Amino acid sequence: GRSTETMRPLLREAMTLIENNIEEPLTVPQIANFLGVSQRQLERQFKKNVGCTVVQFGLLKRLQNARLLLISTDMSIRQIATASGFNTMSHFAFLLESFLEDDLRIIGKLGPKKNLRPLGLVPFQIFLIL
Repeated sequence: GRSTETMRPLLREAMTLIENNIEEPLTVPQIANFLGVSQRQLERQFKKNVGCTVVQFGLLKRLQNARLLLISTDMSIRQIATASGFNTMSHFAFLLESFLEDDLRIIGKLGPKKNLRPLGLVPFQIFLIL
């Protein structure tokens, strides 16, 4: 991806807002309102310059946070879900199994290998960001 230094200030500010609100994620309308642009303009700029939607980027950042907490802390899965802005355990568990299955197995928080496969919810290489 592009370096944040070469991105438009609007996108850098949006990314900073997302990253600073991992535990309580902002909605796209909230981010757009805070930045003084329309939701449509924000979405278009994100898709054009980042290659994903604002929602996808936020999800990736929350998963990145969860991965870091899984690897570096003794927090429970429930605590990590809350700290990463996931309100329901079922959604968080689905994402963990879809995208972070190998990390969970390595650190002993998931049992024997299941036949799980990434479901392609994000149209680019998730682990490049993680």
